[in-house]
Amino acid sequence: MKRDQHNNQKRNAILNKLLILVGVIIIGLVAFILGMQFVQPTAIPASSQSIPTTTRSSTSSQASTATSTTTKFSSSTEPSATLEKTEAYAVDFPKGDVLMGEDDSFKFAVTTYLANDSLIVSYTPKESHSQDAHNGESATLYPTTIPTTRISVVENGLTKDVKINTELKLPASDSSKPNLAFFQPFNGDDTRIYSYLNRGGNIVLAFSSSGEHGPYSTVVLQ
Repeated sequence: MKRDQHNNQKRNAILNKLLILVGVIIIGLVAFILGMQFVQPTAIPASSQSIPTTTRSSTSSQASTATSTTTKFSSSTEPSATLEKTEAYAVDFPKGDVLMGEDDSFKFAVTTYLANDSLIVSYTPKESHSQDAHNGESATLYPTTIPTTRISVVENGLTKDVKINTELKLPASDSSKPNLAFFQPFNGDDTRIYSYLNRGGNIVLAFSSSGEHGPYSTVVLQ
């Protein structure tokens, strides 16, 4: 009986030692794992900090290249874009033709030539029977392309804004100036004559009216 008890005590002692040993091993493993987790974060930032530096440098280089390319592209396309805007609303008068129109007071005729770009604008009061009547007026003018200008006009009784690229100007080198009476029905010496195409595709003459801020009067040509 005593021998069995002694054997049991030895067995229990061995088991206790084994349990203690296993517990020590487990504690050591847990401590090692926790220690690795605490050590790794201190090492990661050092390597991670160098990555954004390279990325920022690469991104900055790409942005600089893109900006340079964009600047060169804009510079190369700028003249053509300006030309397109300048000529977008220009009017081409048909050569060798006579266009007719009228407003509330006058009948108009615009005569063009095959040999040159000049045209003659003439008008007579509506009560006259012929464009050749003595109370008619005429002037030789040249269609000139100008930078885009927006003006207010009255066309067919409606006031609207239109964009202009064509102005009819007196020839600078021509000594045959029109009689000032030609401009009196409009705005005298300050009369400006523009031309544009309306939505119906007709050429329209726009004359500056009396005063500084009034809308331009118009004549739709056929």
